[in-house]
Amino acid sequence: MGKILKACKHGMAILFLFWLAMMLLATTLLAFQPSLFLKNKAILTGITVFVLSAIFFHYKHFPSIYVFGHELTHWVTAKLFFKKTGHIRIHRLSGSTEIYNPNIAITLAPYIIPFYLMVVVGAFGLSQLFVFPSPIWTVHLVSALLGLTYAYHIMLNIYALRNNQTDVEVYGKVLSYAFILSGNTLFLLLAMLITTSQWKEAARAFMRLLSLQLDALKAIASAFLKVS
Repeated sequence: MGKILKACKHGMAILFLFWLAMMLLATTLLAFQPSLFLKNKAILTGITVFVLSAIFFHYKHFPSIYVFGHELTHWVTAKLFFKKTGHIRIHRLSGSTEIYNPNIAITLAPYIIPFYLMVVVGAFGLSQLFVFPSPIWTVHLVSALLGLTYAYHIMLNIYALRNNQTDVEVYGKVLSYAFILSGNTLFLLLAMLITTSQWKEAARAFMRLLSLQLDALKAIASAFLKVS
């Protein structure tokens, strides 16, 4: 009985995470019009660099840089959850971080949180204490670095996941992929909201999608009750 209940919880978690990922992605597509980005030259710089960098990192991986960021993300996330940590081992093609009693967020954090992008954001935020407003060339430079680091995050995670990462096997591949997908769509949505301040539009789009789904469920339930 316990195994059946556990399997049901596992399946429900998978369905919820995939549903959440699709909802967040649909919200992103509905809430943000291309014109929002075409009007902002700095955002266009970031998008252009992202596309070019994604092509480049498809062929060049720089694994030692990825491993360093990957293991530090494990460590930082563990500290945020107040977990005890031990040694961090970083090699050219692999690494490990000792974490006592990790959870799914800690285990899969490197596949969601773009470590080097967060470093760029932190450095830029710190610079605002000394230079504000920033010169336009600085804004373009930061946008380019954000595009570069996010492309590295996406492409290297795809490369890593293709090579049977042990992280995704801890909680099962399907649940892990669902968690990673929903986490990345949430991060993308939040990044776009912070960039464009379209909070109300995104909230309305999300609620509209939710309302449509609830209406569909009501219609299905009503049709089922009539048949029965």
